[in-house]
Amino acid sequence: MAKRTRKKSVKPEAVKADFHAALDRLIEGKPKAKDLKAQAALGRLKINSTNLAKEAGRSAALIWRDSYADVKERLESLSTPKRSAEVPPTVSAIRELREALKQQVEDAKRHWVDTVELHAKLAEQESAIERYRSDVDRISEDAHKLRVENSKLRGQLHGTNVATFPGQKE
Repeated sequence: MAKRTRKKSVKPEAVKADFHAALDRLIEGKPKAKDLKAQAALGRLKINSTNLAKEAGRSAALIWRDSYADVKERLESLSTPKRSAEVPPTVSAIRELREALKQQVEDAKRHWVDTVELHAKLAEQESAIERYRSDVDRISEDAHKLRVENSKLRGQLHGTNVATFPGQKE
């Protein structure tokens, strides 16, 4: 048969004393509750209403009653993170560096996209230039053939021997 345990007192003064004693132990980092001891050993003990209730052996709902307002105020003052208005210089330097790095990464991404687009345009322009060069070569050949033919026709028309341009092929 299971061992019966003695009921705790329900007098508000006794409950309040339990909560204050438990809160003192949590602040010192020396809780009596087994799972809270394990958290304290790992350095992860948090001071909150759940852990306070466990340590006091009471219901967490009691903390929020009006008769335990002083316990609630003390708990809230401990559990709210203390934000200092002044940030250490190393923290502010790290924040600035992270922000600068983030900006540089965004700039690099934007420049990469611009570079890819420019390479695509360059490839298009180079292919257009190649087409124009082949067109110019073809037109030059046609012009040369027409000059030679024109020269031959002049010679036939006038019955004289007309000299061809230097560098022309017949």
